[in-house]
Amino acid sequence: KNEGSGGTTVGKDSIQINILDKQLKKEFEIVQVVNNRINKTNENIFKTQNSDINTKSVCYKLSAFDQCNRKSDFTQNLCSIFLQLNDEKLIWNFNTPFFDKLSNFSLIKKDENGNLLSEAKLATSLEYTLNPTDLNDNFKYQIKAISVKGFQSLSNIIETKPRFQVYVPNAFSPNNDNINDELTIFGENIIDITQEIFDRNGNGVFKSESITEIWNGGINNDLSKPAKQDIYLLRIKIKYKNENIELKQFAVNLIR
Repeated sequence: KNEGSGGTTVGKDSIQINILDKQLKKEFEIVQVVNNRINKTNENIFKTQNSDINTKSVCYKLSAFDQCNRKSDFTQNLCSIFLQLNDEKLIWNFNTPFFDKLSNFSLIKKDENGNLLSEAKLATSLEYTLNPTDLNDNFKYQIKAISVKGFQSLSNIIETKPRFQVYVPNAFSPNNDNINDELTIFGENIIDITQEIFDRNGNGVFKSESITEIWNGGINNDLSKPAKQDIYLLRIKIKYKNENIELKQFAVNLIR
């Protein structure tokens, strides 16, 4: 007789199946559905390495041997919860992670060292939209499914990391219409930017040592000496909050 399972628990590269045994079975046979890999255990907890859990839901079926070595029918498939991040949304599946009806999900949030920060109770939806600031920091997320009888199943872990990026417009128009009048450089997790701008003959037309200094289209930012309409070479040195330094160059079109 199939007595059910306490749920699948997914680690970094492993999966654990908690087996609820009410009839003192002698041994359990656990078969991975896709490749028919057979494992046997006489314990109520089965754990195995399986890196596939980070790319898809992994399914197993269980059978049991009693004291007379008689084998039961296989259970229905028992599948792990697969969690993924799609833009700002966490999305997950629910395909029998335990043999019981779903009560609710909860979202587990940890810091980069694995310390628990929060556990928020969710309804039965299969998606959750993250706060944009959380997407740009070091956090670990995991979905917990809880059954009506209290069985629990944990998904794989999704990690968010800070984005270290710089954005440079390919054109600006310093014509005093208050629309793109300056060459504004911006980014994420940046401490500072130094920049140099050259005309097509290699002559310097602007240089700054701070992210707060912005080229206004004048030679050395002197609006009485406007740079002509042309394509200019921008070289920047970016210092990020993680202390990394990056050198980049761009072509920028000055339009008048």
